Amino acid sequence: MLGLAKRTGAKILLASTSEVYGDPEVHPQPEDYRGCVNSIGIRSCYDEGKRISETLAADYKRIHGVDVRIMRIFNTYGPGMDINDGRVVSNFLVNIIKDKSLVIYGDGKQTRSFCYIDDLIKGLITASKVDFKSPINLGNDKEVSLNQFIEILRQKYKNIRTEYIESVADDPRVRRPNIDKAKKIWSNGLLYFNNNKSFYRILLSTYDKYSLEKEIFEMVEKGRRNFGKSFLAQELGNYYQRRKEYKKAIDEYILTLLSNPGRGSTVSR
Repeated sequence: MLGLAKRTGAKILLASTSEVYGDPEVHPQPEDYRGCVNSIGIRSCYDEGKRISETLAADYKRIHGVDVRIMRIFNTYGPGMDINDGRVVSNFLVNIIKDKSLVIYGDGKQTRSFCYIDDLIKGLITASKVDFKSPINLGNDKEVSLNQFIEILRQKYKNIRTEYIESVADDPRVRRPNIDKAKKIWSNGLLYFNNNKSFYRILLSTYDKYSLEKEIFEMVEKGRRNFGKSFLAQELGNYYQRRKEYKKAIDEYILTLLSNPGRGSTVSR
């Protein structure tokens, strides 16, 4: 992608991650913090992969003059998340739907800063139109512990059960962006924290989406029992084709928004 941007004069918006900071010893994390990453740990392939992508992007900017903007994205959620995403929001909501215990790794005191997808996309689109030289954090600068997050969910889902198990190696104890640089660029208050009421409301939209998927699979399973495996294969094929077409349409829409009429745009995710 960097070579393509060099040849065509496109700009690169690199979607990096807060994981470049590893398990941070500085809190909240500013962009000039170099991180605390275990290079051979169980999570290191993702952390180091994103760090080297930033290195390559920065080198192309220095050596070849490629127009690179690096965004470090913090925890993001929304109704488009895959049901098997594996992150805390999707894990918790899916387990609530399935009437299973919410599994917490460790004591639940570890913190995360949850940014709603709409805010993130607005930030990325703005970043494509504003020139900045060094990486910028993008996310919500208010954090909650996993225990606090469960209490927010409990306001709606009263019968939540929890299960605490051994923590995962190198799991960050805290995660909160310092977004002072972003605020200087986007002085319109784009990166705001949704208070608990709003946070609760938009969590429901994600929950509703997962509930719909569960209903679809239950319908397909009922059809499989009544009409055989061919029905199941056909209905699952139709379902995933619709999801694929929807995702493609969203990606094309975002690329259109990012496009600069005078130059090409390249999004690296």
